Amino acid sequence: MAHQITGIDHVQIAVADPLSASEAFRRLGFFLSPPLQNPSRGSLVRCLSFGDDHVELIGADGDGPGAGAIRRSLAGVSAKMTGIGLGSRDIGASVDSLRRSGLDLSGPSTPSCFLRGADGVEEICSCSIVGLPDEQPPGLPAFLCERATSDIVRRPEWQDHPNTARGIVSLTVLLDNPEAEIAGYNRLFGPAASTPTDETVTVHTGHGLIFLVSAGGFDDLHPSLDVRVPTPPALVVLTIGVSDIVKTAKVLAENGVSAQRRGGHLGIPAAEALGLGLEFVEV
Repeated sequence: MAHQITGIDHVQIAVADPLSASEAFRRLGFFLSPPLQNPSRGSLVRCLSFGDDHVELIGADGDGPGAGAIRRSLAGVSAKMTGIGLGSRDIGASVDSLRRSGLDLSGPSTPSCFLRGADGVEEICSCSIVGLPDEQPPGLPAFLCERATSDIVRRPEWQDHPNTARGIVSLTVLLDNPEAEIAGYNRLFGPAASTPTDETVTVHTGHGLIFLVSAGGFDDLHPSLDVRVPTPPALVVLTIGVSDIVKTAKVLAENGVSAQRRGGHLGIPAAEALGLGLEFVEV
């Protein structure tokens, strides 16, 4: 475990219309948490919660600078993966270690979200966050997080997804030359983290995989997806593990979603996933 980093803690998805996004992910068979408010960022968050990680659907709330940043990040699209939270056992130790490796990092911030219960009592979800420098490593908009209250965003009652989703399996990053970026990813995840194969590099984070792929190798890696391949570097695909892919396919069909089955992967049409690259795989 390099730099006390434990792997993928969560993925952030900015959404232009939180109500439409919630409806879209319910059609995909997810249970969504009640909204969590983040006043410092000017956002409302709904979580797709799993046992060891989660996905955040983040919408702008109000007209503050944070809300404006969310809107600007979308640049006219309905949804975009905008951040990857990497878990840290000790964020102070992580920062010190990464600084020794040559990364220029500032001290942690401590944003909080508020969840209002049915009885009107607010619960606070807080964590310590340290952003990584832009494009370090390339294509991965990442930050470190040490979560003080993960139980609030990963409640057992929020993890019962009709599509049998169990957690984040992998992320796919599109790069011009994946092998050329191995050193940057190894500096973050450890000297033996990355394994090159043809046009793909597999990065082992400690929890979840990151695939680095060129445009030429994208269709071979994700044959079930119809997502438009953007200009690299870009974070393009989120793969969610499910416990019963037959049941997943049944839930999607009942909800009118025509998923594409290729081997063990079930690809969601981009139009059904707000333009995102999203697929399911049985684990």
